[in-house]
Amino acid sequence: MTTPTATPVPTDGAHEDPFDAGAGGLLRQPKAVWATAGASVVAFMGIGLVDPILPSIAEGLSATPSQVSLLFT
Repeated sequence: MTTPTATPVPTDGAHEDPFDAGAGGLLRQPKAVWATAGASVVAFMGIGLVDPILPSIAEGLSATPSQVSLLFT
């Protein structure tokens, strides 16, 4: 029975950490990607802020909950 030997990791940069900013990986994205991600976060935060007050909005507009949901959508 033989003992398996460890396979050496190539040092050509193919196995660098993808989260390392200097590796050209995940964190090195074009500005458009960061702008889209930021806009998505802000949009979801807005949904979280408005959704709980939909009943009071419906009351203020004399509308049904379905109408206010469609307005919000």
